[in-house]
Amino acid sequence: MLLPLVVVLIGTAMWSGVRPSGEHLAFRGLWFALHVLFALVGYAALALAFAAGLMYLLQFRELKASISARSSASFRRWIPWIAWEGGRCSSGFRR
Repeated sequence: MLLPLVVVLIGTAMWSGVRPSGEHLAFRGLWFALHVLFALVGYAALALAFAAGLMYLLQFRELKASISARSSASFRRWIPWIAWEGGRCSSGFRR
């Protein structure tokens, strides 16, 4: 899917006569330093967002488990004739 775009761009560059300048690229200066700084800040923000999302999911899982345990305990307290066996609700009556 990307190959046709690359072929078109290379063909356009060759047709228009664009050639590499041959100058030595200097990896120093203010713009390069800012580029590197913002790239590192971006990666740090991405890692922080990942950690925050993971903590949210773990907290949600624990909260869901505690609410489930709390609600089932109160349900058993208010309706004592229901026996809870292995997470299933079954009445004490036989068919």
